[in-house]
Amino acid sequence: MRKSVVIAEALCLVGAAAIGLIYSDRLNRERERREHIEATGAKALSTVRELQGNIRRFSSKLDLMVAEGEKCFASATNKVASLRRQWEKSTDGEVRQILAEAESKLAEEGTQLVAAREAKARVKSALEPLVAELAEIEGMSITNAATLAMVVQRVVDCSDSFNAVKQSQDIAAIVGMSSRFRSHVDAIVMDAAYALHQKVIIYDPAPQTVVDNLLDEKEDYIVRGKIESVMSLHVLGTLQWEKFKGMLLEAEKAVTKDKHKTLLHDAVFRIDLMESVHKLFAANAKGVVFHKGKLRGFEVLSSDGSGLRLLSPDTKKEERIPWQVFYARHHSNMNELVVGLIEKARTTGKTADGVGFDDESWGCAMLGAALTFTHLCADDPTAWVRSEQLAKAAVGQCPTISAKAERAFPNVSFDIEDGN
Repeated sequence: MRKSVVIAEALCLVGAAAIGLIYSDRLNRERERREHIEATGAKALSTVRELQGNIRRFSSKLDLMVAEGEKCFASATNKVASLRRQWEKSTDGEVRQILAEAESKLAEEGTQLVAAREAKARVKSALEPLVAELAEIEGMSITNAATLAMVVQRVVDCSDSFNAVKQSQDIAAIVGMSSRFRSHVDAIVMDAAYALHQKVIIYDPAPQTVVDNLLDEKEDYIVRGKIESVMSLHVLGTLQWEKFKGMLLEAEKAVTKDKHKTLLHDAVFRIDLMESVHKLFAANAKGVVFHKGKLRGFEVLSSDGSGLRLLSPDTKKEERIPWQVFYARHHSNMNELVVGLIEKARTTGKTADGVGFDDESWGCAMLGAALTFTHLCADDPTAWVRSEQLAKAAVGQCPTISAKAERAFPNVSFDIEDGN
């Protein structure tokens, strides 16, 4: 009898322990589930806030593009009107034709500005419900799996909608106007002024210096406008290196003065330096593990000319990021590539061709990295500081590249002792 009681008590204890273990396991699973929901929910809401910031910056950039176009058009219109007043007493039919053509061409450019203004209004209208939905999602409390799944899907939908807006024809119209507008309307004014002053020379050779100055100003507008349109963030960020260099060299046909041709060749040189660094990243990024920013913990499994193949530290799944996206969104991680593959790899690093750095190639890689910060991270307020730091360090440690540095950064004063 006593033995039976002991056995029964033992079984009860075992059963209680088993129940305790089951209950404890359930509690652990429930805790893990809550922690997963909280962590994933926090990440989703962080993505919401990031999207909101991106939309605000995107909207502001559109405002700036159109406002600059309007300012430029108003200036050109006033200049043509001034030419009209200056020559209003002329009875020369050719003079009247020159002025009429300038006004007609300017009116055509004005229609592009009107189209861009209307496109901006449509884009703003398309963004309004997206902004409202993100604000609603941001205010939600995520306490269960069903709500989490719904929030994640809505965030994905919002992101897709924003990307669709950015790729719309309306954006293409605004960007197209912005990239070409200034050079085109300025060229109209310069062409008219140049042609009118040529008329004066027929009767009076004295204004030849005026015409020369006008020609110089006209070519300067053409060259600087072309360089500005190519080197702008939204154009250069597409990474079509050969196309950009071809556009700059094509512009050389429209100028006669050596100083303007030199400006174009220097711009091509800057693109060459950036392209060489891009190729260096593509060739050597494999094995890099990022420690900062949005890609913290991600490992580069491979890289090529189109992008990076990464391993996520959380999901252990592969993700691919095009270089265009990497340069646009991951500035801190790009800086990690610069530091690890170039800046601190003077004795161990390699060029894109697999050749170890010498002073010249390392210095040029530093200049290319500096230019990449200047042009591909132009929307980052800290980019210029980092760019100048790299360029000056390159010259300080490799004085032999000082001439190249001055071509790459004509507005920076280099002191060889800066890097010592």
